[in-house]
Amino acid sequence: MTVSYTLRRHALEPLMIWQVAADALECRTERGPMQRWPYAGMAELRLQYDPTRFNPDNYVCLLTPLKGERIRLPSTHFAGIGHFDNRAADYRAFVQALTTRLADANPRCHFAAGPTPARFWAGQVVQWLALLLVAVVIGMTGSVPLFFLLLLAVIYLPLAWHYGRRNRPQAFVPPHLPEAVLPPEPRHD
Repeated sequence: MTVSYTLRRHALEPLMIWQVAADALECRTERGPMQRWPYAGMAELRLQYDPTRFNPDNYVCLLTPLKGERIRLPSTHFAGIGHFDNRAADYRAFVQALTTRLADANPRCHFAAGPTPARFWAGQVVQWLALLLVAVVIGMTGSVPLFFLLLLAVIYLPLAWHYGRRNRPQAFVPPHLPEAVLPPEPRHD
């Protein structure tokens, strides 16, 4: 059974149909030939939580071929400027099928969640240093009330903790995918 996932990643890209085929990941668009990436040629599959200001529920599957450019498959579909449709159910099914097929076809492929450890820890250090710098500048100028600094900490610290906890670097073995880097299962109330 072929599993498909349809999305547009950004405004300048046509609608793309991604398929988990028997021996390769395939992609076709309204224009242009079908592209194929054989599973045997994949070095890594990485899952991440990747929120942005306009797209806070975004998760991404990053595929790194041995040759060529990295493939980025987000869990959301570009619907317009500042508007993204959540495709969580389709994305989850697609990523599950892709990781299973890729693991079966290519035992050398590395499966990881979150950014690389170096990128994760560098990001953690930069964000905490930036927060410390803001606190020092506010403290030295004395022109901003302490309440503002406390409010900033109350708003920022939980967001930083949430992002860091979800994106903790780790390896995984398919078919068991880390829930922290997958969109929540859609509710059927």
